[in-house]
Amino acid sequence: AKVLELGSGSGNLLQYLEKEGVDCVGVDIRPRGGSEASQVQARVESLPFADESFDLVLSVQVFDPNVYKQDQELMLSEISRVLRTDGLYYGALEDLNVQLPDGLEYIKSDSFVRIIRKK
Repeated sequence: AKVLELGSGSGNLLQYLEKEGVDCVGVDIRPRGGSEASQVQARVESLPFADESFDLVLSVQVFDPNVYKQDQELMLSEISRVLRTDGLYYGALEDLNVQLPDGLEYIKSDSFVRIIRKK
């Protein structure tokens, strides 16, 4: 499985996953992981990956319109674009305020976690 972490910051999770043999990459507007982590500088609204590249996309507190200037509809469209069919998006503590784009469906949604599957 190929994993994408959105908002990878210092790269701690990426380094752990890589050490465990997981094929993963992170995206952050200001990556701070140094050379040890596989990180790319980019915004979620414009992910620099091919269509259907990932089986799993992860994020924690990336969707927050009170802190970040962001286009949540475009962010979800980009997540959908890079997810493979039947791929999952797992978001913890995410403040999603828009409808899901066509092709995505909630598996779970509460105040702590949102799990979304690409149909």
